[in-house]
Amino acid sequence: MGISMQSETASDSFKSSQRQLPKVIGHRGAKAVAPENTIASIRAAKALGCCWVEVDVMLSKDKVPVIHHDNTLSRCTNGQGNLWEYTLEELQQLDAGSHYDEASGFPATRYPGEQIPQLTTLLQCCRDLDLGLNLEVKHVTQHAPEVPSPREQEMEEELANVVCDTVEDFGVQPSQLVFSSFSRPAIAVLRRRLPHFSCAFLVEDIPDDWEEFMAAHGCASLNFGWPHPANTPAKIEECASKVPCYVYTINDGEVARQLLSLGVSGVFSDCPHLVQQALARSGLDTSITPRGSDETVAARGKNVNAQRVTIREAPWTWDSLGVELPDAQILSDLRRVVFIEEQNVSEEDEWEGGEEECWHWLAVVDGQSVGTVRVKPDGTIGRMAVLKEFRSRGVGAALLQRAVCKVESLGLDAAQLSAQTHAISFYERFGFLVQGAEFEDAGIPHVRMSLNFRDRGG
Repeated sequence: MGISMQSETASDSFKSSQRQLPKVIGHRGAKAVAPENTIASIRAAKALGCCWVEVDVMLSKDKVPVIHHDNTLSRCTNGQGNLWEYTLEELQQLDAGSHYDEASGFPATRYPGEQIPQLTTLLQCCRDLDLGLNLEVKHVTQHAPEVPSPREQEMEEELANVVCDTVEDFGVQPSQLVFSSFSRPAIAVLRRRLPHFSCAFLVEDIPDDWEEFMAAHGCASLNFGWPHPANTPAKIEECASKVPCYVYTINDGEVARQLLSLGVSGVFSDCPHLVQQALARSGLDTSITPRGSDETVAARGKNVNAQRVTIREAPWTWDSLGVELPDAQILSDLRRVVFIEEQNVSEEDEWEGGEEECWHWLAVVDGQSVGTVRVKPDGTIGRMAVLKEFRSRGVGAALLQRAVCKVESLGLDAAQLSAQTHAISFYERFGFLVQGAEFEDAGIPHVRMSLNFRDRGG
């Protein structure tokens, strides 16, 4: 926050300037679920429960800040050459979505025509979705740790200055955005221009002078890669004891748990929903404290962000006399209300048997059971039921995330489900695709949908 280093220790300055961030941050949106650094990926991250995302910003030929990771265009678009050789108009003619479909083994029909967004478009999207933003100001060097040439340094400083102008003009608040960069020249500009915004020092291997550099520039956190030979558990534990540390790119829940146990503050993940679920299973609280004052939080009332949604496994079992035990009774009561009473599904269609062989989960809000979902031994997800007054509040998304996580843990290639046709768009937000023609089940129109797990964590 621009506090004088003469009046504070380095550690105090780091702590005072650090923003409240969650344990899991969506990497380039939700890179495993939608094309990285696109608006589709940002929306997917929100749908998966993220409240903070990380993206990368670069500068076009005509000096417009745009969202893209690589210096070159070929990996993520149908363009060639360096991004800064293209004007904004030329960049927005490129297809930034079809590559994801092809890499994931899907027909190129899910994200064709997805554009490289402008920074202003991205900022508006995050504002609309109430998402915090970690904005990485990109380096121009071929490899991140390289010392830039004089021309490269000039380009990195120019980008940082344009980004500062854009953030100021857009009216972004310091609580909504954190900068990060590998570029030391860019960090110097960011801290000089916008000292009231937090800025993270981004590295691959933790360098010997990390603490000196962070103290000199008032950096808020040290963000580093894993695995890297220099970043040993002992080194990580030492750094995390002094400053907040965030680690990229972690797509394994157990690795995330181990890093958090060493004291790191959080991780960046391509599949944040799966890492969050794995951490929750290990007993770590991954719920996010909403930004804003206590009064704001209280005023949100029924907003699910102000209420903790707990998902717990609930076995469908009976006692020795064949009477359903409490969890089984709650599960059946929820399904009776939603399917039999509300949707007029017959008793025969609803109770098809074999429930004790399936995995079941309950969603609980403020002590009340409000929803359920099940997974069959063959990996089929079904019987998603959420009480009417709790719909469109994130409960269904939380249940689906837990079910998908279970199916993937079974080692299957894909998750399958039959969706009521009115809910197709909900499942599509999580990457499910329609398979085949519409059909009726219990008198209700359905379609079969599938989520392919191949390459989701790349």
